[in-house]
Order: sequence, then C-alpha cells, then structure tokens
Amino acid sequence: MDVSPAGRMITLLWDARYSLLTALLAGFGRAAAEVGAVMIVGGNIDGFTRTMTTAVALETSKGNLPLAMGLGLILVAIVLAVTQPRGGRASVRAAGGLTMRAPISDLPLVLDDVSLQAGATAILSRLSLTITPGAPTLIVGPNGAGKTNLLRSAWDLAAPSTAASPGRPD
Repeated sequence: MDVSPAGRMITLLWDARYSLLTALLAGFGRAAAEVGAVMIVGGNIDGFTRTMTTAVALETSKGNLPLAMGLGLILVAIVLAVTQPRGGRASVRAAGGLTMRAPISDLPLVLDDVSLQAGATAILSRLSLTITPGAPTLIVGPNGAGKTNLLRSAWDLAAPSTAASPGRPD
C-alpha cells in the first residue's frame, strides 16, 4: 500500500479514537476527583495549604489559562523527574516473567538463628533467612505473625534476643 506516514498516523488515531477518548475522560475524572478531595479536606487555603492541582483548577476558573498551563506543565515535569531512575542507580530484575525496576539495595541480607521476644512471648524463634538480589522476596503471614518485627530486626531497628549473625554481612 502506498500510504504516507501522516496517512498511517491519521488511520491509527481514527481506529483508536474510542480508546483515546476513554483515557482522556478517565484522566479528567481522576484529576477532578483529586482536586475535589483536596478542596474538601482544606487543601485550598491561600498561602497555607494550596496544592498544585487546586492552583491549576483555581487559575483555570479565573480565566488565567497561561498560568494554569504553566503550573500544569511544572507539575508534569515534577512527576516525570520523581519517577525516573536517579543517576543510573536502578537495577532491572526479572520475576515470574515480569520485569521490575528497583534501586540497588544492600542485599544480600542474612539472618542466622535469630530469635526475638517481647516479654515472655516469643515473636521469632531461631529464624534463619538469606535474601539475595534477583527476584523479589515476599514475606507473607497473618496479622501478628512477626513480619514487621522480622524486618525491624533485619535492618537493625530492633535488637534480636539472640542472633548468630544478624543483619547485613560486612
């Protein structure tokens, strides 16, 4: 077929018009809901609690579209800057066919024969665990099983009752 790149783009946009309209309306609805929620909880007190989204909404309602567009572009730039990896310190890890981007961490984490007690209650009893870089590691258990205490002792935020080699290896 002898179709120009512009013709292909127009055809593609025409075919995707309902999907694009749905995405646009969903984005607008989400932005309106965020602005409404912020205003309800007091996020529009001038000079005290005004947020970028409420400032954009306020300036748009006043007819100051250049300022509203400028604030919106600044907000988009901040979001893009915050969500991008910093200085190449992100690693890519594959897990179950999925790819995760995560900051490089202090792994491996080694816990060897760790016990933790709160009074007479044993929270962790002779736990040994090694977490290495690679696939994500999940810690699953019911409420009160000791998941948070495990992580606190692993990162030296809570001193274990007994431990052969707690925390990160040197």
